[in-house]
Amino acid sequence: MKKILTIVLLMFIGTVSAQNEIDEYINTVIVESKNLNQVDSKDLTMKNTFDQFYNEVLQNDNGQISEELLDKITLLVENPNTKNMQIMNLLLVFQDYINEVSENQSTLNPEFQLKIVNAIEKEFIDLKQEVPALIYVYKIEALQTNDMFDESDKLIEISLKKFPNSIPIKAYKYLATEDENVKNDLVKNHSNHWFVKQLDIK
Repeated sequence: MKKILTIVLLMFIGTVSAQNEIDEYINTVIVESKNLNQVDSKDLTMKNTFDQFYNEVLQNDNGQISEELLDKITLLVENPNTKNMQIMNLLLVFQDYINEVSENQSTLNPEFQLKIVNAIEKEFIDLKQEVPALIYVYKIEALQTNDMFDESDKLIEISLKKFPNSIPIKAYKYLATEDENVKNDLVKNHSNHWFVKQLDIK
């Protein structure tokens, strides 16, 4: 049942456009997930999984997700006892959207992107759990995609206080400010990181 729900939700993503449709869609993901899986504020499985995803894909030099983590996510999706599955389903929707955009730029939907990230952030806050670094990075990107650069700049500063060693957040800091100290740190300590290379910071 859970696999069917996830597949249906992911297939529906391409048809979402209007604001009320976006809100209804996200709410459906959350409500249906909570109907199928227990919500437990003490369970840190999602937080730990998001942290592992961040460390492998965003913080690591090569930016590649491991087979181990892919298998872990698959088991979480298939296990009816997985708690807080609404968060994972939102992440899967987000990743599917990002993959679509990477293959076809015409599918870019900035409002949808920001609302999904905000929904994941809210679910962590509602659980009274710390919002993962992954979501801070995704929100910075989503704000910029929506041309909300003032908000993005503020979030970069907040994020760096929480995660001072985050390479992608440092890179966004440099892009926003052209701070030579930040650039020197990235070049000296993180020149092999995939995002630093992609941005051609040297």
